[in-house]
Amino acid sequence: MSEYVSWIKAELAKAFPQADPSEGVDLDGDGELEGSERIADFDGNGTVGDKTDWEEFLKNNEAEIRSIDGIFKWSAAFEPDNPINDLLSIESEIAPADRIQNAYRILEEKLHSLEGTFEIFSSGSPESDLWIAYMDIYGYWALASPGKDNSLFSQNLSGVGLDCDTSSMFIMALAHELDWPVYLVAVPGHIFARWDDGKGKRFNIDYGSIKSDESYIKDFHIPQSSIDNGIYLKNFTYEELLSGFNYNVGNALIFEKRYKEAIKYFDRAIELNPSAVQAYINRGVCKSMLGKLKEAYEDFERAHELDPNYAIIHKNLILTGLIPDVQLTLQPRVSSGENGVMNWRFALGATWPVIKMNDEVHLGPQLDIGYGAGYGHHMLDIAADFTFTYNDGIGRSFTGEAGVGYNFFLGGEDTRTPLPKGAFFQYGLHYAFPVKGSFGIDISILMQHNISDPSKFAILPGVGFQYKMW
Repeated sequence: MSEYVSWIKAELAKAFPQADPSEGVDLDGDGELEGSERIADFDGNGTVGDKTDWEEFLKNNEAEIRSIDGIFKWSAAFEPDNPINDLLSIESEIAPADRIQNAYRILEEKLHSLEGTFEIFSSGSPESDLWIAYMDIYGYWALASPGKDNSLFSQNLSGVGLDCDTSSMFIMALAHELDWPVYLVAVPGHIFARWDDGKGKRFNIDYGSIKSDESYIKDFHIPQSSIDNGIYLKNFTYEELLSGFNYNVGNALIFEKRYKEAIKYFDRAIELNPSAVQAYINRGVCKSMLGKLKEAYEDFERAHELDPNYAIIHKNLILTGLIPDVQLTLQPRVSSGENGVMNWRFALGATWPVIKMNDEVHLGPQLDIGYGAGYGHHMLDIAADFTFTYNDGIGRSFTGEAGVGYNFFLGGEDTRTPLPKGAFFQYGLHYAFPVKGSFGIDISILMQHNISDPSKFAILPGVGFQYKMW
């Protein structure tokens, strides 16, 4: 995938595939690069052919370029430096032309509608004006279903539905034409818009509601390190916008199961923004679907380094089946016998939920090793279980387990143990929730029955730590 500089350069490359963009474009087709057909360092920054140079190239050749069928014609109502042009140019690589044209049509209609609205209702307050813009946009889709997170911007507009990134990109496009200082901002798995004039006027707006940074930090469990490192809650740069646009295309390709193509867009997203957590996650998903589990794990691991609190990263890590969750539990093991014999059992468990039924439900094996010590005895048991785990998406999980094991008598009197020496079967339930970072609390209840005499059983309530090894 070639280096992306500007939608103008990309669209000219489609229209003139034989052209050498480093020199310019022979727009009149006479075989010569003449005058304004040559690209130059128009902005005087020492680089020939950067984004602003191509914007100036378009202005210098407006009539010839705007006559070219496609995006150049459809985008005539918008400034050349409006990022919406980059978004739709990138989407045009996989979306049909009529959908891109329709997206421009809707954007232009809403721009004119909004300009008319502000002639009547504008209060001069940025908060009110941006709220009016959101309501004006949503009025178009008032009776429509919400947009799909796996859809392209152009697809959501054609399907009359807006999700978080679609609505924010829509606002960004209109704000650019109205000369408003509006930026896109990311938190884990979510995009919203921010007004920031650089002079102290700064607020976030999300689906039309004003929200504080603190509310996002709380709701999305954002670690301070991710904010300090510029991963979340910062205004997108142009490169980060391009990264997000490429991510959106890759995400749409995932849902079409076009994993190899999707990886190319995630590669470009990461190249443009090396801190793009979601791009690492989804590239890892693609690689795991292609059987490249080691490479997938490396992407998930990098995503976790960038954001150690994002629960969905763990879901994708366990998808690779390479590493387990670990539980360390302290359990009083109480006998079913009349004498109420008990001991204290320290258990170390490792679970590999390698079978992914869907995003929430995973199945897999578990290895359990326990050491029990009580009055007059100590013992060791090893068990192999099968587990069923439900993850709620914010770090909490419910796990059922069932399996078989063996009790080894290490010393003392066997009659004083809560469960006899020999084979047993066990079953139980776990509830785990996060506390900080990779650590969580695991609450469990387990039953163990002697296989030779199932009436001999022990009850093991327990509480301990869970550590996600990622």
